Amino acid sequence: QVVGLITFMGLSVDYALHLSHGYHDAEQATRQGRIQEALAALGPAILGGGLTTAGAALFCTPCYIFLFVQLGVMLVLNTVLGLTFTFLFLAPLLAAFGPTGDTGQLLPMLLCRPCRRRWSNEEQCEKTWRGGGGGGGGSSVR
Repeated sequence: QVVGLITFMGLSVDYALHLSHGYHDAEQATRQGRIQEALAALGPAILGGGLTTAGAALFCTPCYIFLFVQLGVMLVLNTVLGLTFTFLFLAPLLAAFGPTGDTGQLLPMLLCRPCRRRWSNEEQCEKTWRGGGGGGGGSSVR
C-alpha cells in the first residue's frame, strides 16, 4: 500500500511540476506570455503523457483479478484529476499570480541576504559568492 501511495502521489504532481518548470524557464516578461510559452512548449507533451498513462491503465479494468481492476481505475482517475488540475487550475493560477523576474528564487535570497548588508550592488555580491573575488573582505561595511 505504501508503494501505491508513493506512486499515486508522484503521478499526481508530475504534470503540475512539468508545467511549473516550463513556466519558470519561459523567457517572456509577462505572466500571460510565460504561461502561453509553457503551454505551447510542454502542453502537448503533458497531455500526451497523461493520455498514454490513462490508456495503459484502462487495460487493467476488464481483468478478472479485482486488484488489477482497482489499480486501473485508480490510475485513470489519478491521471484525469492530475491533468484537470494542471490545465484548469494551475495554468490560470500562474497566469494571474505567477512569479515574475527573480520573485520566488531561493538561491539569491539565501546567498545574497548576508552580503547585501556589506555591498550596495548585487553584482559585487554575485562575484563574491561565485568565487570572483570580493575585493575588500568587509572593508566596505555599511
